[in-house]
Amino acid sequence: MNVGSRRRRAFTLVELLVVIAIIGILVALLLPAVQAAREAARRMQCTNRLKQLGLAQHNYHDVHKCFAPMRTGTNRSTNTDDNNRAMSGYVSLLPFYEQQQIYDRCASRNFRPVPWSTYENNWTVRISTLLCPSDEEIKIAPFGNLSYAMCLGTSVWRNHAGPNDNYPSQPNGVAYILNDNRVSRKTTRIRDIRDGTANTLMMSEKRIGNYEIAYDIANAVNIANEGAGATVQQWYNACWATANQYNGKRYNDTGVTYINETNNRKRGQRWCDGRPMWAGFNTIMPPNGPTCQIQDNAAGNHGVFGASSRHPNIVNVLVCDGAVRQVSNSIDMPTWRGLGTRARAETLGEW
Repeated sequence: MNVGSRRRRAFTLVELLVVIAIIGILVALLLPAVQAAREAARRMQCTNRLKQLGLAQHNYHDVHKCFAPMRTGTNRSTNTDDNNRAMSGYVSLLPFYEQQQIYDRCASRNFRPVPWSTYENNWTVRISTLLCPSDEEIKIAPFGNLSYAMCLGTSVWRNHAGPNDNYPSQPNGVAYILNDNRVSRKTTRIRDIRDGTANTLMMSEKRIGNYEIAYDIANAVNIANEGAGATVQQWYNACWATANQYNGKRYNDTGVTYINETNNRKRGQRWCDGRPMWAGFNTIMPPNGPTCQIQDNAAGNHGVFGASSRHPNIVNVLVCDGAVRQVSNSIDMPTWRGLGTRARAETLGEW
């Protein structure tokens, strides 16, 4: 008998290592493609949810002859009996994006309590329509979260603007404030969008979970004094000056340290809160650029709150005609700012 014929055939160690290396290379090539496919699916689903909010706004307009406010509410006696006129328009829109049951529950409790309270569980529910799929795993307990914001234009709005104050009593974007005796009562209707509904932003994404960077007034232009006001470019320069203290990077990373940090200062934390930090954005900074809150403004009204997303290099935006578009981080700034305002007749470039 031939002894050699009884030898077992097997891989040598070198052959095995080569096979493992080839499999590793194939997996390494495949993973980015899988991730890209998943991101494309998330981005498409995010687009669909923004589209639903756009339809909700237009249906709300059909019924009420104006778009839903960014901030509204009631002011009664105590924080447990009212919402301190700080309720977001996403509560008003509930019946128009198929959340009538939640709306009825809120109405049965007089839309109380204040949005930052957990006294009752009106505000703890998580609503999928209000969440970008890329943000759905970011949970900030105990509140329901919010991935989308209403457009303030190029305004830095403050809720205590007085007759000698250069801060606007209403933003120059589509977003507006209702039922607050400290600001002029003026709604936004389609006819008020004189720049054209196809050229004006209504909503945008904003990343959930990031701490805001407080804006250090003393180390930049002094624009927070009562009556001082500031130009859009001054706000832009001051916010970048703050971001550059962190090498221009940390503002857009999860877990950014907030100056004078507290536990409830995260963007997207509360879907029910109508103050600009939680429900609004302005077009002063580029998409996915820094966001800067005035350091001594604990109420979340006063600051540069930008549009942002977890999609690479773009944000999804809702235009007032109901279309959803993708805007690049590198969009021309005059065009981006012009898209934010509703009636200033700016000349827009391609976007």
